[in-house]
Amino acid sequence: MKKVITTVGTSLFSNYFDTTKNSDIDSSLKNHYKMLEDKTYSEYENNKERSDRIKSKIQQWVNNNPYASAEISSIHKTKEEFKDEDIEVYLLATDTILSFLSAEIIKEYFENNHIKGIEVYFNPKYDVILDLQVKEFNKFENGKNNLINKISNLMEMFFKDEKKFEKKMKLLRKNVLFNITGGYKGIIPIMTILAQLYECKIIYKFEESDDLVSIPRIPINFDPILTESLFIDLWFKREDNNHNFKNEDKLKEYGFIDKDNKITALGKLFYKISEFKQAISENVFGYYVEYKVLEYLYNENKSFEHSCKKFGREFDFVFKDENEIFFEIWEVKSVFRIIKDLDGVINQIKEQLKILPSIVKYKLVLYGLDERIRDKIKANVLEIKKEIFEKKYPKIQFDPTFLLIKGLGKIKEQNKKDNPYKVLFKNSLKKEDFKEI
Repeated sequence: MKKVITTVGTSLFSNYFDTTKNSDIDSSLKNHYKMLEDKTYSEYENNKERSDRIKSKIQQWVNNNPYASAEISSIHKTKEEFKDEDIEVYLLATDTILSFLSAEIIKEYFENNHIKGIEVYFNPKYDVILDLQVKEFNKFENGKNNLINKISNLMEMFFKDEKKFEKKMKLLRKNVLFNITGGYKGIIPIMTILAQLYECKIIYKFEESDDLVSIPRIPINFDPILTESLFIDLWFKREDNNHNFKNEDKLKEYGFIDKDNKITALGKLFYKISEFKQAISENVFGYYVEYKVLEYLYNENKSFEHSCKKFGREFDFVFKDENEIFFEIWEVKSVFRIIKDLDGVINQIKEQLKILPSIVKYKLVLYGLDERIRDKIKANVLEIKKEIFEKKYPKIQFDPTFLLIKGLGKIKEQNKKDNPYKVLFKNSLKKEDFKEI
């Protein structure tokens, strides 16, 4: 089933008055329309009688004009394109009486006509986006945040029974469409950014044609190093409100923090998605670090196997003695892995040690871009030591180590270099880079 997030404008009214502009009967309605043009949704109750009159008249007209608005036309065309699937339409109105009325008329049009395979949802209590208007810039900034929060909440609700974030993202990518046909032009860039973040398709119908334009997701991924740096800054801020951003200018440039250094709705969404794509998953950046450790071990002339899979489990590095007997394990992980998924790390180590219970040493290499995070993970490391090495394997030496990836924590420092990836690969790790936790 396709889920279509649809922003709602006021083309219903402009189309109606364009069609009936020579009719004396509608002159009073046009006056009502003019009176409502600048009214926010909060003023609806004081304008209910006027609103009800214009809504009633236009509802009659819409029932005889199934392509009366950009939103209705685009919903029809979307169903035509996905004729073998049902579609759920989620209407989002701006903070105006007219957009609210449009959304109600659209919803009731599809309900009253019992159009098979189309279910339309609109609840003004939740789906009128507060402050999303174009008269006052400061309000629009707040409205923009509210719109981002609303869509983020919708995405959380969609496929809520799927607990694994990666699978949920795949479901969203396959089944959610962003319909930007209606609504303010100023909303289009926001909706486009959100669609790209969630890797969803965008649809748009030209009012003058029957064509439905489809804009697929662009095959562009997160920059792992840049994202990791920004993620860490936001993480520190969430942990400590007095945190001073290392990358304040860049965070503001991307709209992740506001002028008062508060995390914006877009910043929260970036954090949520990058938490999956970067910090606690087996991401690209993690493999970069693992291969730098591999280089270091080769330079140290150690005898080991990399990505060892001989025992039904995978080990990053397993060391052998002269008799080809495994005696030491190294595991390389992001510091955020043990912050966000401590139980998962503990279970992984337990499973590894079931296979190799006779090893002498277990080295956990936790990498990060900021030295300050080393202190933040001490409690987590102690928990690993207590739950595994004190309770079950007291003879195995546990060696938790922090590996600082130098020179990449600050975006300014990254930008001074020709290429941060070049810096990462060119600079070899040294023994002193591995610090005891």
